[in-house]
Amino acid sequence: MNFEELMEALRGEEPPDTIYDDLTAAYNDMVEGSRAKLAESDEVISALNGEIEKLKAQNFDLLMAAPKPDAEPAADEHPADEPEDRPENDDDLFSYERD
Repeated sequence: MNFEELMEALRGEEPPDTIYDDLTAAYNDMVEGSRAKLAESDEVISALNGEIEKLKAQNFDLLMAAPKPDAEPAADEHPADEPEDRPENDDDLFSYERD
């Protein structure tokens, strides 16, 4: 019988003679199951924390191995948003000739 059934039997008119032993056994089973589940959860948490630490170390190693960005582009390089063939004078962009 499970814990709830034993409690119902205890509340009845004629509880069994071994009701207290049965209740104690059912309670101990429940506590042991909870402890086992808690221990299993702790193992999983520990394994996941180890994986997190390993990934942090790999991420740091990759960060240190990456080349450092230059503060200013080299003289022969142009910024990506500025085209190389930009005209010196922008006035002719807005003028047009009529035929």
